[in-house]
Amino acid sequence: MTKRELDGRMANMIYRMTGKRYYLGDIDIVLEAFPYVIAEAIIEDETVSITGFGKFMPKHLHARDWTNPITGETKHV
Repeated sequence: MTKRELDGRMANMIYRMTGKRYYLGDIDIVLEAFPYVIAEAIIEDETVSITGFGKFMPKHLHARDWTNPITGETKHV
């Protein structure tokens, strides 16, 4: 499915659910903003849970030593 097809399907679903019509450009703006909204929440250390879709949460990793396989140089990341 292309992004344009997804926009169309979203517009049709919103119309069926609410009876309101939206332009494809309006739907496109919402779909473009979605990952940024999720990312902002994760940066602010929040968990985003969307029933039936997924759960997004920050994952904190401890620092470790990493070795470049080509040069053999070790770095702390």
